[in-house]
Amino acid sequence: MFSSAVPYRNQHYSELRKDCVNSKSLFEDAEFPANDSSLYFRRSPLLLLERKCTFTTDRT
Repeated sequence: MFSSAVPYRNQHYSELRKDCVNSKSLFEDAEFPANDSSLYFRRSPLLLLERKCTFTTDRT
């Protein structure tokens, strides 16, 4: 599909997705954790942010 895409740190979407589907779990990226340190450079802003995750479904 996207042959020009370069995997980040050897993370291949199709393999990651297959593993998550097989284990019936959500993907958690160790390289980009879902915490404040991934969102802010110095300190948290005064407002509360909530990270949302999108999902895909097979359309066969």
